[in-house]
Amino acid sequence: MDKLKAYIVIGGMILLSILCIQNISGLQFGYKLENFFGKEDLQFQFYKNYKNQFGSDNNFLMIGIESKDGIFDQSFLEEVDVISKRVEEIDKVDRLFSPTNIRRKIKIPYLGVRSEPLLDFSSQSELLKSSQLESRSNNIYSNLFSKDETAIILYLVIADTLSKKEKGALLASVKKETSYQNNESSQIASVHFAGQVNTQMYYIDVLEKEVVLFALITLILLVLFIAITFRSLFAILSSLFILILAVVFTLTLIKWQLGELDFLMTMLPTLLFVIGVSNTIHLLATYRDEFQKENDKNKAIVSTLKTTGIATLVSSVTTAIGFFALYFLPIVPLQNFGIYSGIGILITWGTTIVLLPALLIVTKRFALKQKKGRNWQEFLGRSLELFLNKKRIITGSLVSLLIIAVIGITFIKSNSYFLDDLNDNSSLKKELLFFEQKFGGIRPFELAVTIKDPTKNLLDITAMNELEEIEDYLVNSYGVGMLLSVNSIFKETNYFLHSGNSKFYRVPESEDELADLTKCIDKLRIIDKSGFIVDSTITSARFTGKMDDIGSASMKMKNEDLLSFLESYNSTFNFEITGAAHLMDKTNENVSLHLLKGLSFSLLLVTLIIAILFKSIKLALFSLIPNFVPLLLIAGLIGWLGIDLKISTALIFTVIFGIAVDDTIHFLIHYKHALKRNVQGALMNTYKNVGEKLILTTFILSSGFLAFTLSEFNSTFFAGFLITLGLLFALLSDLIILPILITYIENKKSKSYQKSNL
Repeated sequence: MDKLKAYIVIGGMILLSILCIQNISGLQFGYKLENFFGKEDLQFQFYKNYKNQFGSDNNFLMIGIESKDGIFDQSFLEEVDVISKRVEEIDKVDRLFSPTNIRRKIKIPYLGVRSEPLLDFSSQSELLKSSQLESRSNNIYSNLFSKDETAIILYLVIADTLSKKEKGALLASVKKETSYQNNESSQIASVHFAGQVNTQMYYIDVLEKEVVLFALITLILLVLFIAITFRSLFAILSSLFILILAVVFTLTLIKWQLGELDFLMTMLPTLLFVIGVSNTIHLLATYRDEFQKENDKNKAIVSTLKTTGIATLVSSVTTAIGFFALYFLPIVPLQNFGIYSGIGILITWGTTIVLLPALLIVTKRFALKQKKGRNWQEFLGRSLELFLNKKRIITGSLVSLLIIAVIGITFIKSNSYFLDDLNDNSSLKKELLFFEQKFGGIRPFELAVTIKDPTKNLLDITAMNELEEIEDYLVNSYGVGMLLSVNSIFKETNYFLHSGNSKFYRVPESEDELADLTKCIDKLRIIDKSGFIVDSTITSARFTGKMDDIGSASMKMKNEDLLSFLESYNSTFNFEITGAAHLMDKTNENVSLHLLKGLSFSLLLVTLIIAILFKSIKLALFSLIPNFVPLLLIAGLIGWLGIDLKISTALIFTVIFGIAVDDTIHFLIHYKHALKRNVQGALMNTYKNVGEKLILTTFILSSGFLAFTLSEFNSTFFAGFLITLGLLFALLSDLIILPILITYIENKKSKSYQKSNL
């Protein structure tokens, strides 16, 4: 390649990147909880139909308002009433339920229907009467009051079809209208928010900050490592130029295909930076060595591409395969992360292999840099001799470590919490814990119930009594708070028919009561107004509420007990536990099986690639050992540390395997190239030349992933921490175990050859 062609390549890449930057300028972050569910799962299909029938279990926003002196205070309720009226007028708020705006209709004999406020705070004396009534009640509205009578809820129902921009605007407006003056005259102590809209906006806001933070930290670390290694401004600038272009090209593809970045994609720029710089360092180091041998730039470039260029291609392909394995996890964000990470790694390699030779052609300075110091060569040479001489001790130590790891693996359990992705300092977690402590939980609960007999509906005394028994079990044994059910509607209607007498806040006990209830429901079209609880045919309904965040493992046991309890009602009803939280638990529960599928896929393809490349199935199989050791050690560490197996944990294993096999490929390819001399000499030559690069690139990779430990999300923190350890384990495996395995295989070959000649 002459200089003209080199300048054309560089100019063309710059022009392409400018076009791409214009395309990704509007790229935004998205967070859709439903994307984490298995789309082909029958339970997910049921949930979709359930949502279409009753509406989303996530289209709400709760505002928790805490009082300084208790909620039954006239001044406090007047402030809440002002806030309620302001919030109710906000665009996109469909309905607002507040203790200050709810009016209950009561049928008075001969006088007709009277409407009275749930809480009459026109005077302190009237409020006292209302408070005494409400504090003793267990009706449909009691869910709006905390049990300790220190806080109330404003419950906003919002449209389920709002765009991200509309949700952000709505939340901003709500927070503006609920702001309060924290002074002596105000009776409001604090205001808190919960609901999908609040969670989604929080995640997006943090993601936008973290993706920039991770990228900046990684770039700074890369600059430092490259500067220390090559002491060259060219090496720094060319590496940054190549890596930024590769990220831009990958983000353009994501914008074109997906339209937005989701939660996991925040790791992608950092991932491509650290993996991409590994290729650049291998290529630049090889080029420097080759140039010092030949003193000819073109020959050095050609020689580098033939050896290290092929090695980086194979390692990039095997690394990409590791990420592609995430496709076997039936979770869209993980699938997308795996696919586009793998493609991004290949794009990064392609960008490097095209641009770096062109940049080397047009520069005059880089090739003049000095060789590596002898200290590295001597240190690595002595280390290899030590490891080969202490094979038995190393093997025994490794077996002991693996036994400890296997014991730790037996402690691993599949479990997840609704709040486990938020660290204790997270403002969102503090908000949600407020609702959990005051109002009986923030984890959604959904139970679908359908009457079996097509000739009947739920307006049946027997059915109502059975549903009442189920409701009692859900509240007192299962632990559901803020529970709403079809019986809540029936009991409220019965209360209306009997002049607001609290004794009649129950289901009908006679056919006459049932007849009156049915007439009232038909006349006032109560079922139509309560479509989010019961369908128009009154044959299907839902139990919906909130629970404490006790973890998916405990929920599984609770669900088994619930289904066992419901068996006695199976002759009357069909039941289905559903909802977003339940589906998330089911997805996490099956993560181990899908993880094994993904790793098996990676294992098979990588084995085939190594076997074809080196024409040895035995070498391919043995070379997988140093890549499995880090996985077993990390799995054992997860068990010993008590880290639960879930979606985010499963991600760690595929990433470690995908990146760890990169070092093995580089080592084996250089070893194959050096085999022109005797085995011992080839191994020593490989160890001295590749060892330094492996150590350097591993520390660069580890430093990049360590940046993730600064994340506000626990899943990202543990990903950074465990992947970093996994890469360090992989380096030690390749520098200690792989040479021992190679000598073992070569000795076997030599003995077989000697026997065949005898």
